[in-house]
Amino acid sequence: MTHEITVREVAKFSSPLFIEIVKEFNFESLDGITDWSHCWIVFLDSMEVGMKKFKIESRKGRKLFLSSDASTTTLPNTIRIIDIKPIHACDIEE
Repeated sequence: MTHEITVREVAKFSSPLFIEIVKEFNFESLDGITDWSHCWIVFLDSMEVGMKKFKIESRKGRKLFLSSDASTTTLPNTIRIIDIKPIHACDIEE
């Protein structure tokens, strides 16, 4: 049996570091995200799933402003963000 999986983009990445929830999704899904210190951005790039950790700086409407440390690279504008997973600073291994 064959199953088809459709991956929908939930946000677009822009530079400087912010992501914007696409209009097809309710941006209120970001409510409370600034209570967290960091998030994983889960993305699809050339049919490979990846994750990068970012610090949550602030949120304004559909936009989530982020920063990264020296060990985290930025994401190219061409990736498809498929999930945003908030994490707390005490759960981050340094």
